[in-house]
Amino acid sequence: RLQDWLPYWLTVDDLIGALAALAVLAALIGVYNALRSHNPFERRFQQIAQRKESLRREALDTTRTRRRMESGSLMSEAVKRLNLLRSHHATEARLALAQAGLRTREAMIRYLFARACMPLIFASAMVADSYGAHVLPIPPNYRWAAAFGAAMFGFFAPGVFIKNLITKRQKQLQLGLPDALDLLVICAEAGLSLDASLTRVSRELEPTWPEISEEFGITSAELTFLPERRQAFENLNGRTNLSSIRGVVNTLLQTAKFGTPLAQSLRVLGAEYREARITRAEEKAARLPAMLTVPMILFILPTLFIVLLGPAALNIVDTFSGKKQSQTTTVKSNGSGSASSSGPTTVVDKSKPGSSSGESSSSAGSTVIIESNDSTASEPDASLVLEKNALRIIDPVVVDIDARKLRTGYQHRLAIVPADTPDKVTDAAAFARDSFPVEASRLRVYAAAHSAGKNEVRLYYIPHFGNALVVAARANIDVTGGSPGATQVSQLIHEAGTLGAAAFASNYRDRGLTIEGQFVRSEPHTADELASLALLRGVIDPGKSYAAIFLGWTQRQSTPGSGPAEVLCLVPADDPTLQARMSSLRSGEPLLVRGSPTGWGALLKTSAVILRSCQVVP
Repeated sequence: RLQDWLPYWLTVDDLIGALAALAVLAALIGVYNALRSHNPFERRFQQIAQRKESLRREALDTTRTRRRMESGSLMSEAVKRLNLLRSHHATEARLALAQAGLRTREAMIRYLFARACMPLIFASAMVADSYGAHVLPIPPNYRWAAAFGAAMFGFFAPGVFIKNLITKRQKQLQLGLPDALDLLVICAEAGLSLDASLTRVSRELEPTWPEISEEFGITSAELTFLPERRQAFENLNGRTNLSSIRGVVNTLLQTAKFGTPLAQSLRVLGAEYREARITRAEEKAARLPAMLTVPMILFILPTLFIVLLGPAALNIVDTFSGKKQSQTTTVKSNGSGSASSSGPTTVVDKSKPGSSSGESSSSAGSTVIIESNDSTASEPDASLVLEKNALRIIDPVVVDIDARKLRTGYQHRLAIVPADTPDKVTDAAAFARDSFPVEASRLRVYAAAHSAGKNEVRLYYIPHFGNALVVAARANIDVTGGSPGATQVSQLIHEAGTLGAAAFASNYRDRGLTIEGQFVRSEPHTADELASLALLRGVIDPGKSYAAIFLGWTQRQSTPGSGPAEVLCLVPADDPTLQARMSSLRSGEPLLVRGSPTGWGALLKTSAVILRSCQVVP
């Protein structure tokens, strides 16, 4: 067990929590590295600013500076007493540090001190853990072997770290060399000497390629004071240890010796290095399919086989082991699918080999027919509660829906249809136009009935793994008809929201309608007030006062979609019919108006369909 390999003070839960914390930390670090700027110039500028700030703090904090000097002096004293600076390893270490870009004496001292002390530190830590904390699960017989391994790790760790720095620096040198050669060609063709060309290229490449800029700057300085120019180029080879740099050095030495054109040779070298970079990229891309073969075989194919063959293998094992239990499948049927139809419920018991009591039998098992007259047996547990079971056609149908148990399905829609309408949806376009979507939760919705008489409020949805709409819940409602030949306000509002402003205005252009709906409110407005609204400028006459009559539902609700909520009828204030009706009209009572719909939009603190030449019917 995993608990046996853990120390006594660490539990499995603590280990899982620590690993989860490390995963979160790694994710945060990855996001930070992805979002931070990778511009070399900005990175170099930040490093300079940080260095400036650190120097300022060191100048102000004398105590910390003294402690740092004491720490550095202790390492230096230890290295001197052990005579490490004059050893054979010091020469190799100095060359390796130069190739890694670490040329200070302090870096040399720290590296030698780490090579000497880290084996002792790691070995001592391993021995202390073996006899004390037991962080690592090491058997008692292998304590000294683990200590020896830790000492070897501490001895080779500084060298591995320096080699990693060398590899990264060589990669940057390799990437920046073609650009440096192009600049050298430009400088040589401009008439600059080799020393001046190296100095100028070093200065120009410092923001983008600081590594190649540093090497060229050191070479330019060495060319000025070394007795032999060849020695400066050999030092460049030693500090970089790159075949491409050796090619450049050989070209420069050959040019100086034989007087060949420098610009042409450097131009050829730059082209070759760029082609070599492209070749290496193509080589890596060609190796990618072969490298992906092993991970696919080890990780992807076993998972695929488990998913495809696992269930069949489990069934085979259950069958041959005799552990397969009896299975019963219940099939519910409602005949034609209508609300009034009823059908049998078929129960298939696969555990019985046959039937001996006159039932229909087969080799697969027996089939038992159970009669059921429950027409709603196939409908899931959802409810529709109506606020009123009888209402006028101009009134809203207020429904409280509880569809929380239908969340596994989708396409939940509420429809109000005549009671004799089949449950099966045959015209998908008409169903989508006459119904509206709802959420699978507890909510109250407001809908409109489209026909008078006995109607049904139905909640449709598509079950999980299904492909057809079924009725989840239903409720009966009686709707009283309105005025003959009148268009209902709810129909206009629904079509306006479905078609959009432009299509709605084009569909009802120059069509006079008699419209019936609930009277909501009336507001007095002058022509100047209404003329400030762009939608009403073509509807009113200047110099008149108007009564803005709103028709809709007195119960405020949010309409599905983004359509209008009311119908606006602008009637002159001196209209005699208006004056006769307004004195006795109350909110919620039916009202008939005549007019021509011209569009809809947001106005007068609401969103309404606008009627042109509107009049109140006596």
